[in-house]
Amino acid sequence: MIKIYKDAEALQELLNNQILTTHNGFTGESSVFKVYLKNDDSTKTYNNVNVRLEIHESLQGWQSKVLKGSGEPSEQEWEEASGSVLFNINNATTIYEISFRLACPAGETSEYYQDKVSIKVTATEIDN
Repeated sequence: MIKIYKDAEALQELLNNQILTTHNGFTGESSVFKVYLKNDDSTKTYNNVNVRLEIHESLQGWQSKVLKGSGEPSEQEWEEASGSVLFNINNATTIYEISFRLACPAGETSEYYQDKVSIKVTATEIDN
């Protein structure tokens, strides 16, 4: 099973794949955060792993971009990024770093947004 973790050592699992975020809704802003994916079952591999943010329909105008890889993405990488990443997971040892950029438009309420943004992972599971 593919699990999502808060830390690079894959020790602290992200509960319910939910993201808690705050944004300055008056001016609008974006924030960047990272999670880590790992296959915890050595008897399985995964093809067509698709990772994206699912934004609640009440958050009109919000946008997200996703990148896979280590390090801090450059502004150019963010500009070229799309709303999802697609890759394969071939073992149970590699930890995949996923970066998200979530943008809130101006004119929104400044508040904590909980249960409004979640990470969605789909994949084709293959028994080894």
